[in-house]
Amino acid sequence: MTVAVADKRRRQTAARTAIDRMTTLARDGASVVSAVMGDAAEPGEWTHYPPRDARDTASGYRFFYHCHRDMPAAWGEHGHFHLFVRAGAADADEREPLTHLVALSVDARGLPLRVFTTNRWVTDEVWQPAPDVLDALDGFRVAPPTAELLAVADWLAATTVLLRPQIERVIKARDQRLTDLASRGPRPNLLDDRRLHVLTSEPVSLADSVAALDT
Repeated sequence: MTVAVADKRRRQTAARTAIDRMTTLARDGASVVSAVMGDAAEPGEWTHYPPRDARDTASGYRFFYHCHRDMPAAWGEHGHFHLFVRAGAADADEREPLTHLVALSVDARGLPLRVFTTNRWVTDEVWQPAPDVLDALDGFRVAPPTAELLAVADWLAATTVLLRPQIERVIKARDQRLTDLASRGPRPNLLDDRRLHVLTSEPVSLADSVAALDT
């Protein structure tokens, strides 16, 4: 089996998982957004959902969902998920700093709209180069304590596999953009430049990604 065929089959399996989790939530009148927000009727700006994030102490992965008004209005998002991995050994102290993997913007129904990356200061992360981030993303998996959050975690893990081509492009483009900016002249503290928030982004469509796998 070629690498391309194996990758396609992995993404097809991920597509089935993502759709299954969305369907399961929909049967209960829920979505990945309502499931992750719990009892909150409307999201509070900058508030993390779930509180204190969804964490997996064994693997070091975690995620949270939130929204804030300074995101581009043209995206039409309800909010976005931030995915992280603990920077350090898997059994390290839970308070150890994190590395941001990728962010996923969704609409009010929980359908993916865009994948994007942010500058280091946004998440106060331990910065790692694109190859290391992509390697870490391969194992993304969170086992939260409730069934609804588990459905969201499974959906996120599957969606990152399904959208892997777009995610790879934005993460690699992130590093290239910073390299290009640095080459234009002295840019001290580029990773902490508050003028640089979202570094790279790309629109995505769950339906288009699934359809592309059938061609």
